[in-house]
Amino acid sequence: MTRPSDRAPAPSEAATPPDAPSGAWTPSSAGTPRKAPSGAGTPSGAGAPSGAGAPPDAPAPPGRRERQRAATRAEIVARARTQLAQRGVPGLSLNGIARAMGMSGPAIYRYFDSRAALVTALATVGFEELAAAVTAAAEAARRRRPAGRLRAVAGAYRDWALADPAVYRVMLADPYGDGHLADPAVVTASQQAMRVLLELVAALDRPLPPAPPRLRGEVAEWARSRDTAVEPTVAAAAIRLWVRLHGIVGMELEGVLAAVGIDAATLVDAELDQFLGDA
Repeated sequence: MTRPSDRAPAPSEAATPPDAPSGAWTPSSAGTPRKAPSGAGTPSGAGAPSGAGAPPDAPAPPGRRERQRAATRAEIVARARTQLAQRGVPGLSLNGIARAMGMSGPAIYRYFDSRAALVTALATVGFEELAAAVTAAAEAARRRRPAGRLRAVAGAYRDWALADPAVYRVMLADPYGDGHLADPAVVTASQQAMRVLLELVAALDRPLPPAPPRLRGEVAEWARSRDTAVEPTVAAAAIRLWVRLHGIVGMELEGVLAAVGIDAATLVDAELDQFLGDA
């Protein structure tokens, strides 16, 4: 099957500055000015000099141009998210976003140099939001036993995916082989959500099922590649649970479970019952 082009026409590419960034956008760094150091702007003679009390190596707050650039990137991602929800990955169009924002085609490629870079940004944002959702669920259930907190996290995971299925799909699939799932920004963001699951599985007050030697070796390598200090048995159990959960959610999003009359929430509960019984 021929893959739709995700690049601008040649004239637009030629107009792209050589230093155009290609990395993923992350909301934690977009459009939020850093707080000015305490005492900044204090008139002379009024006490402490300007900037007193700030660490000597404190970074300068972003300038106006940086703030404008971050705001533009954030708007591009927001518009891309709308496109993704309406038309899927094939419908993503940097030139279409440029027209809607009153920008030229070449100008938008200074922010994202390809559709692949835009998909990377969307997947990164999705994992960051998912991590925030499961972290909040774990915190809200902090007075419950680890098994109860695990159920709360599983519910939050499913709820988030159902609320934004288009973004969820690009977080866990690479339909055009762009390789965005291996992008460092996506990997780092995905680790935040996985860390919550690993901590809850490790805290279970019952023995975990032993992992086959080959699986132990694979998860140990996975942990090393992610610079994650986790016992292989815990990692194997957490990954098995995540795969079960994603399988149910993915089939629910595609309408497979509804077509055969199976309630996804009931299936999630049954899988958790089995996992916690095995654990």
